[in-house]
Amino acid sequence: MVLSSATAIAALALQPAPLLAVVRLLRSVCNAIEKRALATLASQLPVPALWFDGLQQELTSAATNPEFMDVDPAKYTGATVYQAEHDLPLPYPPIPDDTEGFAGLEDLALILGKRPPRIGHASVVLNLGGGGYDGPAHWFAAKTGCIVHTADPWRRPAKHNEAVQRAVEAAGGADVVASVSVLNVIGGANRQANRLAHIALAKRALKQGGVGYFKVWAGCWPERGTGTTVDDHERGTHQEHAWASTFEAEVAAIFGAANVFTENNRNLIIAVKQ
Repeated sequence: MVLSSATAIAALALQPAPLLAVVRLLRSVCNAIEKRALATLASQLPVPALWFDGLQQELTSAATNPEFMDVDPAKYTGATVYQAEHDLPLPYPPIPDDTEGFAGLEDLALILGKRPPRIGHASVVLNLGGGGYDGPAHWFAAKTGCIVHTADPWRRPAKHNEAVQRAVEAAGGADVVASVSVLNVIGGANRQANRLAHIALAKRALKQGGVGYFKVWAGCWPERGTGTTVDDHERGTHQEHAWASTFEAEVAAIFGAANVFTENNRNLIIAVKQ
């Protein structure tokens, strides 16, 4: 009787519907565990007096194409389109990189111009992790009429970042923090903790009611959106190849789940400091 009951249970477990129900239950449990663990990790983050003190990372993600950073804005005609080379039979489409140079901020200018907070004179935008070139920030400021500050722990001198911190704090915080192609390039063994530190800094830099825009690059096909991480130690770069929704739980751990949503068509996470 015991054997027959065990056999019946095993047979039931092999049916697709019960198996899928178990998978859904396990996924729900894992998501709950992840949220709890991220919240705990976020609560343990230090709050240094200077924004980037104590930041550790094996790769600096220092490879940035200068030809997309300081060109004449009048010559900008749109995002650069990439097509990965491969021998696979699938017809992967080319992908415009809307996180590179002007394109990385063009999308944000469009969104910010139509949704609160409205950009206007004296609105403060912090371009957090914005690299070592000022072309896109100057273009964005001219296009929107806002004040743009760029800070980057790897591509800017400490004195520059400290001056930006003072300016943002003197303004009572930023109206907007733009994090463009940062979450997807943070590498190293502690990359999740470093991503949380980056997100926490974005929230810290915002004034109450300010908005954080976290835009990511999911890569080219066939790696696009697969979460296949690639470290290029020769160039000092890391790439997560992940959709924006991959990082939503981390942003929610800092800003609160009710204050965050993800727009995967634009690979964009939007968070409000409440």
